[in-house]
Amino acid sequence: MEHRGLNQLLCAAVVSTEFSDRLVHHTEQAIMDGYLDFSFQLTKSEEEFIKSVNVKTLDEFAEKIYAWINKQSDERDLYPESILCDQYHDIEIPCHAVIQDNSLLYSL
Repeated sequence: MEHRGLNQLLCAAVVSTEFSDRLVHHTEQAIMDGYLDFSFQLTKSEEEFIKSVNVKTLDEFAEKIYAWINKQSDERDLYPESILCDQYHDIEIPCHAVIQDNSLLYSL
């Protein structure tokens, strides 16, 4: 899955308000610390982008990720309709997160 690390990052933020707060307010530290025993495998460009995001809510964070992925996709003539995280298998937390129409939709 393309942008798997970003998907996992969003899923962790969806299932944990503590991680979500750290991600929004202390992004670099949240990425370095990971979630539980899980480290996010972000590409260099994904990590640089995430560290540059300055927002106040998880919804705003998700919107920025969606816009960035669309920009990356446009450069490759692709246009994803949504970002899906069907299952957060690595740490066994069921999660379904979707960004659609610039809104973060999710369910557990």
